[in-house]
Amino acid sequence: MHSSDEALRNFVTKIENDYPNTLFVFFADHCGHVEGSTYENFLIPFALYHQDLEPRAYEVLLSQRDISPTIVDLIYGNYREIIPNSSGKSLLSDRDFFAEYFQNGLIGWIEGDDAIEIDISSGKYQCYEIDILEHTHTECQE
Repeated sequence: MHSSDEALRNFVTKIENDYPNTLFVFFADHCGHVEGSTYENFLIPFALYHQDLEPRAYEVLLSQRDISPTIVDLIYGNYREIIPNSSGKSLLSDRDFFAEYFQNGLIGWIEGDDAIEIDISSGKYQCYEIDILEHTHTECQE
């Protein structure tokens, strides 16, 4: 980990020196296997960094499609005017997020504190109440 952290620090420092107005966007393109609910297999880190941005943490589950509206909001303001057909939302101006995933015939939807996973071949489904990294099986509501 130290080697990776050092390599990233060196990269950011060099780019900041050469291009001081750079906005860095960090996110994983995939994740490792996690035992348990399938949605846990799609939890990946996401971070924006610019030397002039105040550090801030958001405890929300969002989709990769939310990255571009957030960047547009940050740089240009009001992503809805600039990319009105975006299917994503901005961390800076929206409050209600959702995310979906598909893997091996299982489709999932997360919205608020609820998640549902549906096996498309059998029609069976499982519901969860979630709290970022923890989940509890619950009875599915309409």
